[in-house]
Amino acid sequence: FVGLKIFPLDSHPYGLSYQQWTIKWWSWILQIPQENSPAFDLTGRNAYIKQNNPYVFFLCQTFDRNNSAPNRIVSIKKGLSLFFPLINWISVSPEDGKTDADLILKAEAKMDTIGDMKLNINGHPICTNLEKYRFKSHPFHVNLPRNNILELDAGIKKVASDGYWILTEAITVPFHLVTFGSCTSGLTKIGVRYEINVIA
Repeated sequence: FVGLKIFPLDSHPYGLSYQQWTIKWWSWILQIPQENSPAFDLTGRNAYIKQNNPYVFFLCQTFDRNNSAPNRIVSIKKGLSLFFPLINWISVSPEDGKTDADLILKAEAKMDTIGDMKLNINGHPICTNLEKYRFKSHPFHVNLPRNNILELDAGIKKVASDGYWILTEAITVPFHLVTFGSCTSGLTKIGVRYEINVIA
């Protein structure tokens, strides 16, 4: 797709590695209560909440317990990059383990079972080696609000993430974006469609 490129795996877009961007993404999505969360939004109206990075606009998948595949319409300022997961997981202490190693292993185990992944722009695949875009975070802390999307008690939690992520270079033209990811058993299937409009 002419006009949209993906940053290389080992690059540091805007001074941060892919791993560091995953931490920023999780810190963004987890601070938003469930009733306003972009992850449960079917239309795109909540996509703009807490978007305060001057270089990157965060997009999100939906939750596997959300039965509808969203069709979101989002208007994004020209020149911003997009950062989003194809499919991901976050382990939380103590629910998923008490030690750093426990959290990392739980997240790895979840992502080790991933099967089919797709990333299409205007109906065409733009990357054929999506399995290489897997990034794991070191343990870090997040502050969960009440009624958070993880449905856990509010407060500061230690977490660790694993997943498949894409960071595009600056966008300049509108396009349709479709992502999909599933586990090998087929029980978890996560997909989303975005209509990306570009504004000056």
